Amino acid sequence: MIIFTQNQPITFEHIDAVKELADKIKRVRALHKPVNIGSDGFPEWLICEGCSHKDLDGDQLVNYPCDTIKALDGEQ
Repeated sequence: MIIFTQNQPITFEHIDAVKELADKIKRVRALHKPVNIGSDGFPEWLICEGCSHKDLDGDQLVNYPCDTIKALDGEQ
């Protein structure tokens, strides 16, 4: 991991590190994308595809945006 400090010249290594972080964030967002499961009563009900799942107790639905997306967006 590269740690940036003040008054340090930016190198190609820094640029590559920023690109790598951006790619990782894109992959996390792709896993936590919104899915509309709405019906007539709830025309737009968005859940997180990555956090919602089925188990023995039935569907475990997590509203979108989930905590992961909120954290990426700086809401938590």
